[in-house]
Amino acid sequence: PQLTVGRGSGINDERMKIKRQVVIDGLAKNMPKQGDAMDILCKVGGYDHAGLAGVIIGAARRRVPTMVDGVNATAAALLAYGLYPQCRNYMLCSHLSSDISHKKMLELMQLSPIVDAGMRLGEGTGASLAIVVLQAAMDVYNHLSR
Repeated sequence: PQLTVGRGSGINDERMKIKRQVVIDGLAKNMPKQGDAMDILCKVGGYDHAGLAGVIIGAARRRVPTMVDGVNATAAALLAYGLYPQCRNYMLCSHLSSDISHKKMLELMQLSPIVDAGMRLGEGTGASLAIVVLQAAMDVYNHLSR
């Protein structure tokens, strides 16, 4: 937890200790099997992670890309990747969060963020910005290919 649990949107030191202790206690009590995405999901994941992982896998099976935005969505994407590795080919990572775990999760899936601005705002701001960047890139591509 000292290497993966970050401040999120900017919690103080006291809240950080509590946050890390919750992770330590949860791992000790549930003992998820490293490398087993389903076991991890069942033992320490939440319904939000399961739902997002399902959406990512379902979209990938239909060859539809998904925009992964933020640390929690990336955790769900990592679980989806563990369950169905091919879904990685249909994931777009909106941005690189300043949270310490985000970069590590993206590296495990070999994904690159569209925007790297040290964001930690939440509320879909990374996806909103990434979509504008992608639209601009498509506009330039379409203009140059005429």
